[in-house]
Amino acid sequence: MLGLKSLLDDLAGIAADGNQQWRTLLIAVYNSPELFTLEREKISKANWFCIGRADQVPRPGDYLTAGSLANRWYWCAKQTSRFGCYPMCVDTDG
Repeated sequence: MLGLKSLLDDLAGIAADGNQQWRTLLIAVYNSPELFTLEREKISKANWFCIGRADQVPRPGDYLTAGSLANRWYWCAKQTSRFGCYPMCVDTDG
């Protein structure tokens, strides 16, 4: 497996050539625990993500769930005229 620095250097090279010859990213991008940790710290925890639209929860009490963001699941509910997003407790015991 590539080290994180080597992987980041390879990704920088792909970006530098305008991604001309690549149809997908390197396999290591998808299974590197170090890159996953870096993404969680630098991207997921530092940014807002759109997980749905207002018309998906038109009435108070309507809700939607969001997939894993930064290794956490969230659900968003329409309250009265505003929304609230909350971390979900996922039962891993089945």
